[in-house]
Amino acid sequence: MSTVLHWTIGLCYTVIDLTGQPAFLMKYKIQDPSSRPVTMTNVLKVVKQVFINQMIGFLLLFGGYYIFLLRGFDSGKTLPTLHRVLCELPFFVILNEIWFYCSHRLLHHPIFYKHIHKIHHEWVAPISITAFYCHPVEFVFSIALSAFAGPFLLGSHIVSVWLFISVLTVSTLVAHSGYTYPFPASPTAHDLHHSKFTVNFGFWGIMDRIAGTDYKPSNKMSD
Repeated sequence: MSTVLHWTIGLCYTVIDLTGQPAFLMKYKIQDPSSRPVTMTNVLKVVKQVFINQMIGFLLLFGGYYIFLLRGFDSGKTLPTLHRVLCELPFFVILNEIWFYCSHRLLHHPIFYKHIHKIHHEWVAPISITAFYCHPVEFVFSIALSAFAGPFLLGSHIVSVWLFISVLTVSTLVAHSGYTYPFPASPTAHDLHHSKFTVNFGFWGIMDRIAGTDYKPSNKMSD
């Protein structure tokens, strides 16, 4: 499900980036295209790496499924109650935010940045399909584990997990898109992370506010 969402949304954004069409959407672009021209060559490079990461993800899901069953994972013989889903989702968000923020900051340590995280930061002005363009170690350690930490600890129902992963996938694609459309989700915070490197490490913004690494254009911070 999340893979279908990723490629459907990501490739739609990519067509817009490559062609500049439909033209009326260009007014929502917040990046300077000259900072990283989108070409078929660099798009294919991204697609190749993302495909590798997704294959690794499928292998992890296959092996992890049995670990989840041992944990008490509900594989879906009955549907969860709405109350259960609504109670689990905030917990998923909190665990995801803590894990992703801490692992992301660790990946910015010079040792890990040089050998692992630098791949993702090749794109100073990211596009949607670069959401999962990263070193496989980062994909597993920071992205996959942060996403599944909450569901694993709670032994959650598969419907809750699918819903959360789908929300994460769409949100991550939007966060890397470089387009600010007139709806709540915005790429501005993560776009600033790609340009400034030392701010906006978290996914939901919670840990950045707690740790003082939250940055918005209106904030008085020196560049």
